[in-house]
Amino acid sequence: MNTRKACTAAVCAWIVWAAGAQARVYTVDQQAKNAGDDNPGTSELPLRTIAAAARLAGPGDTVLVQPGVYRERITPARGGEESRPVVYQAALSGKTIIRGSEIWTPTWEEDAANPGVYTAAIDDALFGEQNPFRTGLSIASNDLEPKARPAFGNIMPYTLGQVFVDGEPMVQSLTVRTVKATPGSWIVSGNGKRLVMHFPPGLRPDGCLVEIATRNRVFCPRKRGLGHIQVRGFVFEHCANQGPFPQGGMVSVRSGHHWVIEDNVIRFAKTVGLDCGSETWKVSELKDTLEEDRKLVIGGQHVIRNNVITDNGLCGIAGWNHKGTKILGNRIERNNRLTITKAEAQWEEWGAIKLHASDALIEGNLIRDNNCYGIWIDNGYHNARITRNVVIGNRGAGVFLELGAGGCLIDNNVIARTTELGTFYPGFGVYAHDAADVTVAHNLITGNAGAGVLMRKVSNRDFGGKPAQPSNENILNNIIVNNGLAVGMPFPYQYSRNCRSDWNALAGNEKILFNLIYSVGQPKREDIVRAVQAKAGADLQDPASAWQATGLLSLDLWKAVTGWEANSAMLDNKQCRFNLKASECSLRVDLGTDQLLNMTCPPVEGVEADFNGKPLKKSGLIPGPFQDLDVDTNYYLLWPRR
Repeated sequence: MNTRKACTAAVCAWIVWAAGAQARVYTVDQQAKNAGDDNPGTSELPLRTIAAAARLAGPGDTVLVQPGVYRERITPARGGEESRPVVYQAALSGKTIIRGSEIWTPTWEEDAANPGVYTAAIDDALFGEQNPFRTGLSIASNDLEPKARPAFGNIMPYTLGQVFVDGEPMVQSLTVRTVKATPGSWIVSGNGKRLVMHFPPGLRPDGCLVEIATRNRVFCPRKRGLGHIQVRGFVFEHCANQGPFPQGGMVSVRSGHHWVIEDNVIRFAKTVGLDCGSETWKVSELKDTLEEDRKLVIGGQHVIRNNVITDNGLCGIAGWNHKGTKILGNRIERNNRLTITKAEAQWEEWGAIKLHASDALIEGNLIRDNNCYGIWIDNGYHNARITRNVVIGNRGAGVFLELGAGGCLIDNNVIARTTELGTFYPGFGVYAHDAADVTVAHNLITGNAGAGVLMRKVSNRDFGGKPAQPSNENILNNIIVNNGLAVGMPFPYQYSRNCRSDWNALAGNEKILFNLIYSVGQPKREDIVRAVQAKAGADLQDPASAWQATGLLSLDLWKAVTGWEANSAMLDNKQCRFNLKASECSLRVDLGTDQLLNMTCPPVEGVEADFNGKPLKKSGLIPGPFQDLDVDTNYYLLWPRR
């Protein structure tokens, strides 16, 4: 597909629509010789800055931005209406770049004893009210702005600053000694007045482009709660934003509603790339906000579609408390670029997609190689759905649900190769704690370091006025192969009821395939041991004794103790092979037997199509996300787009 032609057609369509609605098209072209912010914004007399157009645009208007690098913060003054949105449109997709950085050309002083190392003074005049190179990075449940400088000692804390050389981010160090030894790194001096920079090999300050992040937002209204704004085709990058809470993305809806954010690149935010929620419950901490907006404003109903969201310091997408949001067809990679962990954070908030209190539809995304959870919905997910995504190579958990009830459907995803993120999160495919009413159906879950699916109770928290609990969990019709374990669930007790796992195709070490978990609030351990031994029967007493030491069960013992997996099947690893290639995002399935194809799974409520969108039959279903498997070599391109 010719991207330029497609974009031009889209722009023309918007102009025709705008003219029909008697709305304005404001043209911004900083490279035009006659551009000026006092111009009317016509194609003949364009505006110079997007910010100027944002002050003018109202319902039905389009801001059409010609290619170039725009170093400004866009603050829409007003939203649109249901049938008359305010549209911000790049004239040529991917060629209009909006940066939260400035070109930096200070007077550099070379360190004669350390080739490639230079220092320069940091001028406060480059920044607004706050110098990010003296402000500490804070990932916390309330807004903290710790002073990172002056600092004393060998180890100095991280700041919010960012430095880019020829478009590439340089690495912030904690010690001057390390900077002197490491090309491509930098640090702010202990007194906070100078930057120490070790340039990449072969580069000098006078032979490259140096940029430093100066703004904490790039596209973000000052007025909260604006609705019906559409943003498409831009590259947003370089930002010195603080961590949550409040949530403040480089691109932010500011508690707005009915935004459409599509076909953009969002990258290199210091923390959150895009926030799509309602910012925070602590409204007194909302900065850069009009006084009349310092109140709880709940937004939602957004469409976030076909964006590339990569290399952000903490989260790709974050959103607290929003309803009806759709996250569709995005490529989300390499987020939590700074590898933020509990070592430097008071609040656990890292995820490629991290949502709170959201019934979001998360569909058709490629979520790959993030240094954090792939998808994490926390503190409420009633009626959320996670479907037809490729979630591969993330850390901790591919999909993570925490603290909720009321139904979440996780179906037709490929979830693979999750690695550990601390001992508590050893690399689960699908993980849930203190979460009820979760259905995991028709997924391919393979090659994860921990369990393919694991659910448990870890705290005494309440949700909706009742104790949080892993009850009404359904793990059905999945292919769960070659993970650290297949499934882990609590021994049935008062806080874990009406669960089932069945009709799954399994492969792995049959002797340690399952984990019967001892969870918070269960009866005494010795009572559970006696119950397991009683259900095991005479033939399974040795495996039951082994379970006491490890918590791990064979398939036979799992069936005997729980009654689950009665209709599941163990696949022959020699006859059923699943070869997933992350680089080209392809999957090869070699079935040398009809073992899997002979399983006839019952339908699962709400699942009406497979991974490729093909409608499901009413009966005779097979496990996994692909219903057209055959006894042969099957090949799928999981992410053929762009």
